Amino acid sequence: MIESWNERAQAVWPSIARNLLDAAPDPDDHDWPEAREPDEDDDPLFDSTRDYVEQMDRYKQYQGKSTTHAASTTLRRRRKANGRCAS
Repeated sequence: MIESWNERAQAVWPSIARNLLDAAPDPDDHDWPEAREPDEDDDPLFDSTRDYVEQMDRYKQYQGKSTTHAASTTLRRRRKANGRCAS
């Protein structure tokens, strides 16, 4: 049954492909919009170059919350002291 269907379909595929190509729009027939310069934020909410503590401080600032949490201050001090966050 599948073989029979495949034989009949083989005769139809070229016609379908031709019809699709004939119906496809020509990209050159359209006026494409010009790219615009990006309008990037100087202080984005998320910045992958920030470390964890800096990123959390920025997020809390955005929320209007205090960033003077003792744990953040301790982590910052430890990181400055040895270049990494120690537990």
